[in-house]
Amino acid sequence: MGRESRFRARAHAREMVERNRLSHQFNGEPDLMKRVQTAGARFSRLAENVAAAPSVNELHIGWMNSIPHRNKHHESGIDRDRNCRGNAR
Repeated sequence: MGRESRFRARAHAREMVERNRLSHQFNGEPDLMKRVQTAGARFSRLAENVAAAPSVNELHIGWMNSIPHRNKHHESGIDRDRNCRGNAR
């Protein structure tokens, strides 16, 4: 994923930290597909998981133990080689 897309993902992650709230989209913020397209990326399918956990390992375990999140993570048609993650503390 390009630098601009990573910047956008991190900006959204920082927004969640500043608001102390997890969200896929805040009021006044474009939806995920529009944010990614604005960053210059193009996808026909796009998925997003948002979560907080004490560690990345615990977060991953939580997602894999959640059927809806695990299905989204393993959904066919999603290009697993092109991931964009924004992490904020």
